Amino acid sequence: MYPNPAVNVINVDFSSNVELKSAVLFDVLGKNTGATLVNGSMNIADLAAGVYILNIETNNGSLTQKVIKQ
Repeated sequence: MYPNPAVNVINVDFSSNVELKSAVLFDVLGKNTGATLVNGSMNIADLAAGVYILNIETNNGSLTQKVIKQ
């Protein structure tokens, strides 16, 4: 996942054998921001600056990553 900190877009790279099941971006209160991952990019331009949690689930397991929005 890059860049971090991010301004407008978060990019997520997967190897070709990984199947994405879900990608959800939460605020620090645990509320889903509604941002969606499309073709490996998530538009966060409309979100307020702060810390967010990105939860990605794939066929190989899950990943939780802290994201900083500037």
